[in-house]
Amino acid sequence: MAGRNFEKLQKSIAEDSGREVFLISVSTDPTIDTPQILKKWGEKYPRQDGWTLITGEESKMKPLLIALTGGGPQRGLHTSRLILFDEVSGTWDTSSSLMEPKFLLNELSKLRKPPAK
Repeated sequence: MAGRNFEKLQKSIAEDSGREVFLISVSTDPTIDTPQILKKWGEKYPRQDGWTLITGEESKMKPLLIALTGGGPQRGLHTSRLILFDEVSGTWDTSSSLMEPKFLLNELSKLRKPPAK
């Protein structure tokens, strides 16, 4: 479901000119999600430049997964957790990768704006 939604999000981004958004899908189960499996999964969606799929050896993925999720690799578990980060403002928030693309783009826009005083 998240893959299909990211596909829609990339189309929405393309329609929303002037925006640079990068999508990174990170495997939470690197023992199952080998590079070959992840590549095959990614071929189900017409991914464009700017959408990267990440997996690797469990020992190398563990620190990344701890930093992103607070836990290490998760056998057979896929999460819809989405981390939104705006490089310009340095702010971030979390959401669900299953939310509508327009909602996610709106959430990204909020990150760029300075907080109200």
